[in-house]
Amino acid sequence: MSIDLRQINQHLNKTTIRLKFAEAIKSRRKRSLLVINKKFSYLNKSFNFILNESYMQPHCHPSSKKNEKIYLLKGKIMIIIFDTNGKKIDNIILKSKFDNFTVKAFTYHTYISLSKFSITYEEMNGVYNIKNWKKFPSWAPKENNNDRFNYLKFLKNDK
Repeated sequence: MSIDLRQINQHLNKTTIRLKFAEAIKSRRKRSLLVINKKFSYLNKSFNFILNESYMQPHCHPSSKKNEKIYLLKGKIMIIIFDTNGKKIDNIILKSKFDNFTVKAFTYHTYISLSKFSITYEEMNGVYNIKNWKKFPSWAPKENNNDRFNYLKFLKNDK
């Protein structure tokens, strides 16, 4: 897996960026996704437009094929790695365009925007199926739970 600059330029023009961040501002999750692969593709490719107040519930991808490659395109993000009990074991900060990190399959993780606006590009192998794409731990609040605000503050404390 590697980033294709032609794909980025094809999908990320000023209008798309403005529209996706407008969607993110209006959304409860404070982020907006742009999937660019075809349905049932083996290689999943997407852009994530993330605001600073977005909380993405920690999760893992439960398949040996599902290593997730995350590239930073705009802003600054922190990828947080957890053990199976929810203890933070690593923080990886991406701050320059095209900085990237691969989250290994079965690894609990999340990432947060440390900038007002961030854009990431993600790639992961495996045909998307909502039933087995992600596994969410019981130790982290769900994205619709009011505890998410305090948990997000807790996550940001180690930047």
